[in-house]
Amino acid sequence: MRDTGILRGTHVEVDPKALGIGLEALFMIELSKHERGTVDQFMDYVVGVPEVRSAFLVTGRYDLIVHVVVQDTRHLKDLALDQFTNRPGVTRIETSIIFDARRRYELPVFRPVR
Repeated sequence: MRDTGILRGTHVEVDPKALGIGLEALFMIELSKHERGTVDQFMDYVVGVPEVRSAFLVTGRYDLIVHVVVQDTRHLKDLALDQFTNRPGVTRIETSIIFDARRRYELPVFRPVR
């Protein structure tokens, strides 16, 4: 399955608190330009930030939703101000703190459409 590209990797579950992570949040980000190069460059930057778990380019009011992990609210504020709001092209950022989450790693299997 690895050779065919179906299996792209494996993971282990780690207790975030054991690593000093006390808070998870979502940054909803609006960009000033929607040019492919600008968006791709920003996405590359975002996934390079150590606190970023995942980044999604989405439709709707915001352009990106970024899942971050931090130690506490002060760390969250510093991350938002130092790594995101000061970036060129970012016109708006809204933050939502995650109180609880459930994850599912299994994927449904669909038969190919002919």
